[in-house]
Order: sequence, then C-alpha cells, then structure tokens
Amino acid sequence: MGVAVGVAAERGRRAASRTLARLLGATFLTLATSFAAPAAAGPTEADLKGARDLFAEAEKDEDAGRWSDALDKLHRVADVKLTSGVRYHVALCEEHLGHMVTALDDFAAAQTQARADGAHDVLRLVGKHLDELGPRVPRLTLRVVPADVVVTVKLDGVTLPASSLGTPMPVDPGPHHLEATPASADASTPPRAPAVADVTLQERDVTSLELKLGEPAAAPAPAPVAVPVPAPAPAPAPEPAAAPAPPPMRTGAIVATAGAAVLTAGGVLAFVLAGNAVNSGEQQCAGQHGPCDAEKSTVRAWDFTAAGAWIGAAGVATLAVLLWMQPPTPEAEGTHATLVLGPTSAAVWGRF
Repeated sequence: MGVAVGVAAERGRRAASRTLARLLGATFLTLATSFAAPAAAGPTEADLKGARDLFAEAEKDEDAGRWSDALDKLHRVADVKLTSGVRYHVALCEEHLGHMVTALDDFAAAQTQARADGAHDVLRLVGKHLDELGPRVPRLTLRVVPADVVVTVKLDGVTLPASSLGTPMPVDPGPHHLEATPASADASTPPRAPAVADVTLQERDVTSLELKLGEPAAAPAPAPVAVPVPAPAPAPAPEPAAAPAPPPMRTGAIVATAGAAVLTAGGVLAFVLAGNAVNSGEQQCAGQHGPCDAEKSTVRAWDFTAAGAWIGAAGVATLAVLLWMQPPTPEAEGTHATLVLGPTSAAVWGRF
C-alpha cells in the first residue's frame, strides 16, 4: 500500500512539474511577444508563433518519452528566443538521454538566468534537479605518470584542459576512451610512447585512473657512413701445376734382377758346355785302349761353373725380391750396383 502511494505521489509530482513547465513555456512566449523588438533587431511575430508551436510539440514528445525529438525541437525554439524556461526543458531532455554532464551545465545556466530574470518558478524546478542530478553524475580523476611530462589528454576525442588533471571531473555514464600524448620534446630528449586506457563508468561512480606513459624510446642510431671499398685486385693466374715427379728408380732391385738372370743364363751355358765336353771325351776315348781321363777335368770345371752360377743366381734373386718388396724412397735414386762374374762364382757390389 505504501509503495502504491509512493508511486502515485511520484506520478503526481511529475505531472505537476510538466504542468508548471507548460505554464513557464507559455509565459516565455507571451513575454517574448510583449517585449519583442522591431523586426530588424529580433524575431518577427511569425517567428514567435512558430516557436510557440514547436514548444507545444516538444512538450508532447516529452510526455511520450521521445526525448531526442523533443530536444531537437527545443534547440530550434532556442534559436528564436532562449529563456530560462527553454534552458530548463533542454536540460531535462539531456538528462533523460544520459547526457548528464551537459544537463548539469544547462540546469546551472537555467538557474543563473532565472535568478537574473526573477523567474521563481523556474528556480524552484531547476534547484530540485540540480540537487538530485549532481550526486548521480560519475566523477573521474585523471593522473599522468610521470607527472613532470607535458601531455595532451583527450577524453573520447575531446581535448581536456590541463586544469582538469588531478581533480574529480563529471563524466557521463558509459564507456570512455582516454589517450595521453606527450608534447613534442627537444632533440636531446627521447620521446615517450602515449598512454591509452578505456574505462566504463556507472552512475555515482567516483574513479581514479592513472595514464602511464611509455619509457623514452631509444635514440636512433646514426646513419652508417658509406666508405668506398676499393675494387679487389685481379687474382693472379694460377701457376701450372708441376708435373708429378717420377717415382724414384729401384736401381738395386733392377740390377739384382738382371744379375740373377745373367747368373742363371751363365749356369745354363756352363751346363751345356759341360755336356759338350762329356760328349767330346766319349768320342775320343772310344778309339783308345786303356784309361781315358783327358776330358774329366774340363767337364768338372764346367759343372762347377754351372753350379756356382746357379747358386749365385739364387742368392741374387733372393736379394732382388727383398729389394722389390721395399717401398721406394728418394734415396733410392742414388742406388747403384755392379755385377761381378768369375769362372766359378758371381757377386753384386754396390750401394742399395
């Protein structure tokens, strides 16, 4: 029951306010008509009549909750004649549209003008709205860090006066975008990056916000000085590669091999000659009676020579095999050998 009574009382209060506002509007138009200046200095009778019609339509829009339409019409009325009553209605529309800061300013302007004009009814209405609206408007305190940097601060793209920093300032409810940009510094001071922040405020909020500037950017490195680079000298023509030196001669091995071959051939020759001596002795002894030993010594001599040659050939061949198995060395070029043959022996002299 108490709630219903309160609602009914509130509705009655609003209806009374609208009625009083209509009376104020009519009074405004009547006064504007009575004290209208000559046509050359002020609005004509037709202008005033049009303003009265627009004001009546704006009141209908207010009753229907079409605050944006009502505000548009009231601005057109203000272009003809702006009184404290019109200011009041403009501020009322702005309040309902959420433009609380603007509404607060316009209510204050209506109050100042109403005092100057002696419009006590407007003063009563405006004072009540100022008392109710003031605490509802959010307050935002901005601080820039570091504080010794000269900056330009923008709220929703609008530059704020420097005096607004550090003090609570009224701001409309809703989301807001803030940006603090350092002023241009001299060449010796590296610039700082701007600070950007977003904040959403509700009615009656009291908020403090710090805008922290970025660290000074590093000074640009000096441009590199181009140093002429001399053209590279042409590369010398490659020298012809030296022909690989022939491997050192295996003189000792070759001489030993040749000596073994010669001794072997000598042994064969001695053996053949011994055989011929045997045949010759047999033919001579065939016609003699008695012992026949004339050719025995010759046969023995050739047999011993053949045997010695073959023994020497075997020894030299062994030496040749050993020399062939040794790796060639530069010193091998100085190797020399001499083959010495005897009737019953063979030898190799030299340096291996």
